[in-house]
Amino acid sequence: MSLSLYKINEEIEKAIEMSVDKETGEIKDFAILESLEMQRTEKALNIAKYIKTLLAESEAIKRVEQGLRDRRQAMENKAERIKGYLSSCVQGEKIQDAEIVISWRKSQSVNITETAEIPEQFKRIEIKPDKAGLKQALKDGIVFEGITLEEKESIQIK
Repeated sequence: MSLSLYKINEEIEKAIEMSVDKETGEIKDFAILESLEMQRTEKALNIAKYIKTLLAESEAIKRVEQGLRDRRQAMENKAERIKGYLSSCVQGEKIQDAEIVISWRKSQSVNITETAEIPEQFKRIEIKPDKAGLKQALKDGIVFEGITLEEKESIQIK
């Protein structure tokens, strides 16, 4: 029977309660505790190995995604270059056959020069907190309302 890590911890607690002499506080049965502790360690290590495997697979998928993204971008860029070439060759002429139609439509776009003065009502401003700067300020002893520095522990598997 394979116990979960949680159940093994429960079993260790039960074993300690049962194997400790109530009067002297002496542990009577070390063997069961050692056995459970070995199971716990083995289970924890196996879980850590599984996590490493999942992270390695995730990285492999990320590399494949990046490769596919690069290929897609290259194809899109190539299609745009060829579209530009076709556009310069046919220069507004409508051409078609049974499978495809080359036609033109009018469109508009806004061109903004570097020296343009954009009115405030047409500006979008995104405000994001500078967490690195806030962290350093908090470490330096500066106090901000509603902002605290939390101490956390994160598991590391190497």
